[in-house]
Amino acid sequence: ARGRKWIFSVCRDISERVATEKHLHDYAKELELHRFHLENLVEEKTYALQASNERLSRALREQDAIFSTNPDIIYVADLQTCLVKWNKSLETVTGYSEIMGRKFVSFFPPNEADLVVGTIAKIMSEGKAEVEAHLLCKSGALIPYQFNGVPLLNEKGEKIGVTGTGRDITERKQAEERLKKIYEQLVHSEKLSALGKLTGSIAHEFNNPIYGLRNIVEQTR
Repeated sequence: ARGRKWIFSVCRDISERVATEKHLHDYAKELELHRFHLENLVEEKTYALQASNERLSRALREQDAIFSTNPDIIYVADLQTCLVKWNKSLETVTGYSEIMGRKFVSFFPPNEADLVVGTIAKIMSEGKAEVEAHLLCKSGALIPYQFNGVPLLNEKGEKIGVTGTGRDITERKQAEERLKKIYEQLVHSEKLSALGKLTGSIAHEFNNPIYGLRNIVEQTR
């Protein structure tokens, strides 16, 4: 055996390892595909969200523009009828600047409070209502207004308050008053005309016998 060289070798079955490596490789490729799909999905959702935010921002800007430029009063009140949002017209007309949390009914004279409260209850029960009442200003002035409202709903359709508008009807009331006076004058005029005709008829009936007696007297002379 002296001078001979021996070679020893060990063979090991690596089929399981190869299969595992292949499985891991396939799994890695699958994960890469999922990652690519998720990245595309996130990109699409991000783009859609950005577009939605832009539309929402545009809608809010338009809403703010309507709120700030509308001459009518626009209001939003919670379930306790406390004001939580309003436009500049409410401040301009009433003269109040601290409005947040004030009861909606506090902007009306005491003798019309029940009318306003009843209207709000009708809005919540029937879905809409309107009322004519006088807006009470900080100066004490009373301005005739026509208010309308509808329930304010959340995304679940639940009632969370009331919202609506108010319009100054001073000119309409003045026009109605003028028409009323014109009508009263016409009625009075017609009454005077009828009275004049009646007086004339009575005078005619009264004069006829006198005219006959005068003729008899003249014939006897």
